[in-house]
Amino acid sequence: MEKFLTHGEHVVYATTGTVQVGEQRKRVYLTNRRLLLHRKDGIVITRDSLDAIDLRAIGRTTLTEVGMFMKDFILEIDGMQMRGRRTDLMNLYRALHTVKATPLQ
Repeated sequence: MEKFLTHGEHVVYATTGTVQVGEQRKRVYLTNRRLLLHRKDGIVITRDSLDAIDLRAIGRTTLTEVGMFMKDFILEIDGMQMRGRRTDLMNLYRALHTVKATPLQ
């Protein structure tokens, strides 16, 4: 992941597993500057795919629990939905609000 970071940027939180973003499963990394959605395809010949969202561009975030028995969590960030494990999304939600509350470094 370090190859995608800019000077002075560091990872604050990373999901332990993948989360469902649209039709794709991605690992999510929160840095002190951006939210990174990373996907790696292939086994022998790999290809990286990275979506980056500047933290200053993030407005509304919503965390929702759905389902009766097999509960899923959905983290919605400005209309983009991420579905995944409770611990991953709750910790990401907390870390995102902590980082957004601190001045950019």
